[in-house]
Amino acid sequence: LGGGAAETPAQLRVRTEADERIRAEVEARLAAEPTIGPGRVRVMVQRGEVLLHGSVAGHGALRCAERNAGLT
Repeated sequence: LGGGAAETPAQLRVRTEADERIRAEVEARLAAEPTIGPGRVRVMVQRGEVLLHGSVAGHGALRCAERNAGLT
């Protein structure tokens, strides 16, 4: 993406650790929601961008997942 300088190993490690912290936090939030529960939605984080994959039972649960992932 773009012509920026490549990340150093230290920058890559910091970014990867930040993405992992975000993923773990979003997964914990989703697992705690009764309308969603654990394992229903897979969470991926790339460069701070949260991606949700899976299925939930209805529009209300979808909005809940989006809120818990900080997407709305």
